[in-house]
Amino acid sequence: MAEKVVAEKYHQLEPATGHSGGDHEASATTQSEELKRQKRIKMYKYIGIFIVFQIVVMSVFGMTVMKVKSPKIRLGNIYVLSLNSVPAAPSFDMSFVTQIRVRNLNWGTFKFDAGMATFMYQGVPVGQVAIPNSKVRMRSTKKIDVVVSVNSAALPSNSALGSELSNGLLMLSSQAKLSGKVKLMMIMKKNKSAEMSCSMDINMAEKTNQAYPLAPANGYRRSDAESLQSADELKRKKRTKLAIYIGIFIVFQILVITALSLTVMKVKTPKVRLGNINVQNFNSAPATPSFDTKFTTQIKVKNTNFGPYKYDAAIVTFLYQGATVGQVSIPKSKAGMLSTKKIDVEVSLSSSALSGTNLGSELNSGVLTLNSAAKLTGKVELMLIMKKKKSSTMDCTMAFDLSSKTLKTPKTMADQESQIWPLAPSRLHRRSDEENPTFKAIRRERSNKCFVYVFAGIVLQSIVILVFALVVLRVKSPGFNLSSVQIKTLKSTSSPAASFNATLSTEMAIKNKNFGQYKFEGSSASLWYGEFKVGEAKFAKGSVKARGTRKVNLSIEVRSNRLPKDVQIGGLGSEINSGYLNISSYAKISGRVHLMNIMKKRKTIDMNCTMVLVLKNKTVKDLVCK
Repeated sequence: MAEKVVAEKYHQLEPATGHSGGDHEASATTQSEELKRQKRIKMYKYIGIFIVFQIVVMSVFGMTVMKVKSPKIRLGNIYVLSLNSVPAAPSFDMSFVTQIRVRNLNWGTFKFDAGMATFMYQGVPVGQVAIPNSKVRMRSTKKIDVVVSVNSAALPSNSALGSELSNGLLMLSSQAKLSGKVKLMMIMKKNKSAEMSCSMDINMAEKTNQAYPLAPANGYRRSDAESLQSADELKRKKRTKLAIYIGIFIVFQILVITALSLTVMKVKTPKVRLGNINVQNFNSAPATPSFDTKFTTQIKVKNTNFGPYKYDAAIVTFLYQGATVGQVSIPKSKAGMLSTKKIDVEVSLSSSALSGTNLGSELNSGVLTLNSAAKLTGKVELMLIMKKKKSSTMDCTMAFDLSSKTLKTPKTMADQESQIWPLAPSRLHRRSDEENPTFKAIRRERSNKCFVYVFAGIVLQSIVILVFALVVLRVKSPGFNLSSVQIKTLKSTSSPAASFNATLSTEMAIKNKNFGQYKFEGSSASLWYGEFKVGEAKFAKGSVKARGTRKVNLSIEVRSNRLPKDVQIGGLGSEINSGYLNISSYAKISGRVHLMNIMKKRKTIDMNCTMVLVLKNKTVKDLVCK
């Protein structure tokens, strides 16, 4: 019962606007119910947005991370150790070193059982090599070095081996199948098989594998249905996949912007309140009547925004029944984002300015009720670009127990740390239309601004995505040319038969214009005289960093003995006599551009250059690349 009496005393003051207590309480109850309803609606909106956001995230997660793809198995570089062939018999015996590469494109490990790679000639096995059981880490490639021995002992006598050996080109194929399981997130396992079906051409004269680098997945025959897809179909699928990814990214960005606008970018009104009050002295005289008191307290400015709140200097006024009994100043300052600014003040109150009040009866009752009012005006700054004016008001009531000279508070409020007084909400007192517009008008204004901010954010994000797609995600063909050629040695003669031998030191430049790494496979560069190849040199695989240039140095031996006799007698002799020899060069490399570690696109580039060798001073002029 005592608590109920005290609670009633907290709300017995009339507002400064002059409304009666009944209307005041009815208005407060109505607005309180409206605010609760609006909070429930807002909470439902947030829950709905969160559910949609989670559905989108799970959909993207399911289509990317949780999607299980078939691993790939391929052969790497082939280095011939020994090669013996007898076209007359016919028979061959060959030994070479290679790598079996198992590539895992999934976001989990691929554990595979032991398998066998079979090498065949026209469908007949000529050699095998064992693949041990192992595992491939997520989004990586397992490389297994093997030594392979193949021979023609098992071939039938009616095969076309003799004619191929006579032509100097041996065509072999290889097949393998690995069975295993892809393990995702330690809980999901799925059976997957990796198949290999490769072809290779062995140059019997040079004992090299001319088919390396191996053709891409759509470039050689395979036993599965994927081999039936044309290059155009694969390109169409890649474009479709890219469009899906871009669409998902746009939807995701829209959801992020919406959530950002409703949370981070939403500007809330800061709150200004009084903290704990410590009474230093309190003197009262009911007979006069008069009182004076001195106490210390904290003025707390609570900023719930995701940006600082800079406010101007203000005054906190303490009143008794609408008459001022004391004031204290609030200096100009700033409250940080999601924090509370605490200002320690010392307050002195006196009733000397009061007249015609019922102060005496209230002092005789043993409880003195005062209230405090203040208004802070300032700006909330969000993300260093957006500023919005916000005013924070305080309207508190407090009751002093004259017998104990302490602040008298209900138990339910005394247990709170941040605020121990029942505070009137900032909209409890209705002011003029200019100062306090109606709730619907405020809601409509905020909705319009929110729509403008969201629309501006969507337009901005669309422009960013468009520029990003046209600049960063656009895959360009790298540049490939012959930057310099120097002659190390050169010997030429025009009689009795025209001939020349030279060693050229060349430097090739691979310029990557993309915002991602370009990894290229091993290949070769050749020199030509007319339509005939006179020199060739191989270079290893490598990579070019984003927006960088990689230089490859090669030493190429040029020999005219590869030319037909009629060419040596005819045009070659006249060019050597003139002192100028026209040479052309050609090279072709294939590789992939890696963008953001998720997007890969194959790019094949070639180089076609012409040059003139000056025989007299052993220099190169007129080097032109197309």
